[in-house]
Amino acid sequence: MKKTAKKTQKKTAKKRSSPPSGEGYRFLEHTADIMVSAWGPDYLAALRQAALAMFSVLGKGKKAGEFEVEEKAGSREELVVALLSRILAECDAREVVPLGIEMGKYDEAAQGLKARVSYSNARPRDAIKAVTFHRLEVKEEKNKCSIQVVFDV
Repeated sequence: MKKTAKKTQKKTAKKRSSPPSGEGYRFLEHTADIMVSAWGPDYLAALRQAALAMFSVLGKGKKAGEFEVEEKAGSREELVVALLSRILAECDAREVVPLGIEMGKYDEAAQGLKARVSYSNARPRDAIKAVTFHRLEVKEEKNKCSIQVVFDV
């Protein structure tokens, strides 16, 4: 892993080290890759936080535009990987850095989701090669959902 990715992970972990309440994310220890725990009051909020964690690794910049993504999957876990992977691919193809995300229409029965991603024309600070199924978890309780995901760097 690049040194800057590790620094970002440690810096952000310090910022968001408070216990999980409301919405947020934190970076977890992982030997070679970046592991994130994200949470929110429901699945979409937790997924949004997982996306924001991924975006924080890639960099920052001024908003230059937006694009829409749409994904379908066989399960909530598969949808996490599919959506985040699609965003990575779109940003790579457009040579942009994602900044924010608005969750749109979610079809729970079909496990389909639309989202709008804002981006910057800045160059990525660090590279994420893939969103993985390794140690992927989606846990739902009453009024709380958490997602754990690993990014291959």
